[in-house]
Amino acid sequence: MKIYMHDRVMHGTTSRGVENLTSQDLSIGPMQLGNFFNSILLGILLIQVAQYFQNFRDPMWIRNLVILTLILDVSQSALMMYMSWEYVVPHFGDFDFLGQSMWALSCIPFFSVPVSWIVQCFYAWRIWIITKTKTWSIMVVLFAAIQGAFGIWAGIGSFLANSTADNVRLQKIAIVWFVFAMICDTSIMTIMIWSLNQSKTGFRDTDTLITRINRSIVRLGRLF
Repeated sequence: MKIYMHDRVMHGTTSRGVENLTSQDLSIGPMQLGNFFNSILLGILLIQVAQYFQNFRDPMWIRNLVILTLILDVSQSALMMYMSWEYVVPHFGDFDFLGQSMWALSCIPFFSVPVSWIVQCFYAWRIWIITKTKTWSIMVVLFAAIQGAFGIWAGIGSFLANSTADNVRLQKIAIVWFVFAMICDTSIMTIMIWSLNQSKTGFRDTDTLITRINRSIVRLGRLF
């Protein structure tokens, strides 16, 4: 890649490509890194889903919800892999193409936002069942709605963008999206652990089971 760039710069044919290099470092580079980690997490998700269907017999609507979430997540991962392939294989070294905003990138929020919203609202329902308090559930749903709104906003803005540099300008919206998603997830974890700790009885076996559930929430984010 360095040799290719050097050759083209020496011939004076990549002035626009070199000017766009910084914006590509800020957009395509993190995107490729995110795609790498997303592939790892997808494998973990598939294992968790398989374990869920083997070990749990939840009502049909919950099982269908798991299937829907899996379909959306796999679709999102497929879009990311397709986008990565287009950028680094058939259009390798094509700075004009690298500067364009692909339709697949714009579609990703419309898959990732429903996934996170479904999971977060499901946890809000579980919090209501466990704590018998609507306040915590409403708070979680509110955070989920805010992060979902900003995620869709980022997706629409990406559709209207003409280049990767335009997508970089959406980073403030994306930051708000990610911050509220983190706040929502952290709130869910904190409320679940707190409510379960309140259920400790002083009996060793029961308390050990609650501790294991808490560890499962933190490490795996299990839907139980």
